[in-house]
Amino acid sequence: MSKDKIIYYKMKIRLFAFITICICLISCKNQDDKYADELVGTWDVYASQMNSRPNGFMKDAYMVFNNDKTVVSNIFEQNTPLPYRVEKNKLIIESDIPFELNIGNLSNDSLYLEGNMSHYYMEYYMNKRK
Repeated sequence: MSKDKIIYYKMKIRLFAFITICICLISCKNQDDKYADELVGTWDVYASQMNSRPNGFMKDAYMVFNNDKTVVSNIFEQNTPLPYRVEKNKLIIESDIPFELNIGNLSNDSLYLEGNMSHYYMEYYMNKRK
């Protein structure tokens, strides 16, 4: 095989790899945008677990996600709108206590969040208010 053909094939492989990476990045971004859009509204916590055990701490908890990418909730000490974002299937709320949980499931009317907060493994099961 000639040197020119080898260079040609290497270029094709690099181009293919570049295109594949771009598609992956775009699809991740699209998923994050989709999640951010679907979050808008009021969500009520109907169950929660701490370290895989049910707890009643979040019995009357709610989160209101606004179009301006802020959230108001009785979960946080401050009762003011806090900025939030979705990155790589994670919900990140900028509060005094770090709130960064994985979005395990998000559909029209149900939301499941899970991950570590402080030194606890937390799970939140939520329904969207009609």
